[in-house]
Amino acid sequence: MGLLARRSRAASKQNGPGTAPHTSGYIGEFLTYVLAPLLPQLLANKTRVITNAGGLDPVGLKELIEKFLREKKKGDIKVAAVWGDDLLPQKSQLARSGAFKPFEPLNGKGKPEEMFSEEDSLLSLNAYLGAGPIVAALNSGAQIIVTGRVVDSALVLAPLAYSYKWDLSPTSTDLDKVASASLAGHIIECGVQCTGGNFTDWRDGAFSPYGDWSNMGYPIVEFHSNGMFTITKPRQTGGVVNVLSVAEQMLYEVLDPANYLLPDVNLDLSNVRLTQDAHDSVRVHGARGSPPTPWLKCTAIRQNGYRIEGALIIPGHEARLKARILGDALIRRVNMILKRMEIAEITDYRVETPGAEEAFGYIFFCLLI
Repeated sequence: MGLLARRSRAASKQNGPGTAPHTSGYIGEFLTYVLAPLLPQLLANKTRVITNAGGLDPVGLKELIEKFLREKKKGDIKVAAVWGDDLLPQKSQLARSGAFKPFEPLNGKGKPEEMFSEEDSLLSLNAYLGAGPIVAALNSGAQIIVTGRVVDSALVLAPLAYSYKWDLSPTSTDLDKVASASLAGHIIECGVQCTGGNFTDWRDGAFSPYGDWSNMGYPIVEFHSNGMFTITKPRQTGGVVNVLSVAEQMLYEVLDPANYLLPDVNLDLSNVRLTQDAHDSVRVHGARGSPPTPWLKCTAIRQNGYRIEGALIIPGHEARLKARILGDALIRRVNMILKRMEIAEITDYRVETPGAEEAFGYIFFCLLI
């Protein structure tokens, strides 16, 4: 969100004071690389699409999609936007009213130094919304729904709540099912993490059939009306779906497994059971839900003159081998994409693993093209 905010501000300055404040504040590549090439299949299958690619300007992306659809003579497709998560315009008023509180999920007491003041200059300030507005958009007949900042689980919970007509109110009798759907969203929110990506037993994915890491299968949720669901992946794709791969992602970022706080429900994972039903198929059941708190988590981003450089770190036993296999898989993956786009493939490259011994089992993956 911070990168989008910085980009939109730069675009506004370049285009003049009359420019909308969130110019380029959305992920325009969603239209270019996802929606446009898949539109014929989506229409043929009557598939409805929900995306959080709206970033800081979901209405702007909605309008961009509508323009594209009109050009393709598909202007009858209904597109909706979910917004209201951007709190930056109201920051001073909300700060004066005491609406913001620092919070630490394990003990409930936040660190005062992590708080911001009314005068603090922020790049972005967004609340994590839940599934309710998305369900409303589905009820309105929207076929494509663009959101701003929502919790990842809401993208899965919303279509399930819409399909099964669940009550999302805090007094609902459907909270266990809402919790299970939210858990399903949490498990698949990191893509191939639950299908063997960055898995502790990494060889299971790195040497899997059908293309291993270079052709990883993204997860599929098969959800049942009783709240039980299954995690699987497309046939003839790389990766692995087993109890351990799913469990690793299930516990990711949860902190308190008995009280995972979400805007739609407080999720209790302490009695969840994972069962290997079949090859690359794990059944999940036992999630419990209680009413959510009246609070929403917010993300506030400020620019303090620092830059962050990210590097993929390959840790642990056989780190050098794992890095080399990963480097080869990345090249093969990129070449598969380039071939589909009718662009010349990479033919000359070198993978290095610096620091394999010096870092005592930790190396940085460095790809030079």
